[in-house]
Amino acid sequence: MNDGVRQQLPYLRRFARALNGRQAVADRLVAQAIEAVAAEQAQPGSKTAESDSEQLRRRLFRALVDAHTGNPGSAGDMATLSDERILASRIRALPVDAATALLLSTLEGFEREAIAFVMRLTPEIAADRLRAAHAALDEQAPTEILVIEDEPVIAMDIVGIVRQAGHRVLGIAATRDQAVRMAEARPPGLILADIKLADDSSGIGAVDEILAHLAEQRPGGARIPVIFITAFPERLLNDERLEPSLLITKPFSDHLLRVAIAQAIQMADAEASTAA
Repeated sequence: MNDGVRQQLPYLRRFARALNGRQAVADRLVAQAIEAVAAEQAQPGSKTAESDSEQLRRRLFRALVDAHTGNPGSAGDMATLSDERILASRIRALPVDAATALLLSTLEGFEREAIAFVMRLTPEIAADRLRAAHAALDEQAPTEILVIEDEPVIAMDIVGIVRQAGHRVLGIAATRDQAVRMAEARPPGLILADIKLADDSSGIGAVDEILAHLAEQRPGGARIPVIFITAFPERLLNDERLEPSLLITKPFSDHLLRVAIAQAIQMADAEASTAA
């Protein structure tokens, strides 16, 4: 793996996880994307120069989107991902291509032309996908959200974004014990959690305990989606216990958090549809 690919690896893993919520699946997609770009670079006359970091980044993300969607332009055998493609096709609130465009824009900072390249679209169609995604955000059904955050200013910012997006705040917890008590009293539809909490307890531990308790209360039910908001994303990239989950890093934009909430809810809906 060359240095350019290695620099993009954390972002590829984050984006792939945001697409489907499963780190194990995400890492298979990333591996396929890297193999596809390596094959491109090995071809005579290849224009994917290792020194051109932006071009390499675009090609890596395009290969990743190809792998996720099963695009014929993708290299590699996609048979092992058939279940994930079925799952993605059942996302009801936001079309898959619109969700992909929105994540490329908000999570990775791609401009319209770059999104068009990555998704193999014209710039005009890419812009249409983004418009459709923004419109769908306003139509998503509201849910009740538990906020686990020990910094009062950040907590209030999150609450404001949640309410502006049309969702309800179940409560704000600054410690693991508070979070568990709130969730046991009224199960949330989604959890937003920091990792390190006020009393040195763990947001990951709080979410683990909440999900375990709710699984006992309603065995066989769909798991509550989780979004971790953290300055230490590397602590979660290898954690396969907490799925489906997304992660975004501090500092974050209002729009990014809103998009993450929408994507998390969609993944939960898709999981419920598959289980039904």
